Amino acid sequence: MTKKIKCPYCGSEHIAEYLRGLPVFDEELQKAVENGEVIIAGCLVYPGDPDYRCRDCHKDFGGNLAKMLVSDDEVLEFAKKNGFEGIKYLGSYEGYHVYDALFNTDPNVILEVGFPQFILVKEDQMDFADDRISGDIRHYFASEEDDEDDEEEDEQ
Repeated sequence: MTKKIKCPYCGSEHIAEYLRGLPVFDEELQKAVENGEVIIAGCLVYPGDPDYRCRDCHKDFGGNLAKMLVSDDEVLEFAKKNGFEGIKYLGSYEGYHVYDALFNTDPNVILEVGFPQFILVKEDQMDFADDRISGDIRHYFASEEDDEDDEEEDEQ
């Protein structure tokens, strides 16, 4: 009997597993991807890559990714103290949990203000990403969004 994996943040058992490498894409894998049980994560593996993503709270965990010891509320409070209105959890990057610090939480308002401000969280520490890596982070998560857009187009 296999043990059910639970999200360490919300306790959900709705978990997706990251699959890395060059998998054989058969019907079983296709179904698992379509059902959200597996996330194809590419063939490159980095230190700090997570093993799982919660399908309910969308947080990454497992592997060498450090557990977050701060809550979303604490990250939001940190963002607000620094002039931002909201946060959005993006995922993990090089062992850090990454949040986008939002200037305006209204999705109909678009602000162009240079580099996005990312909050990096590892265990109980959080800080803004400096400009040197903000571009790398932006590119990393933009390529993930492009992959999701491609999948949505394929479904239509």
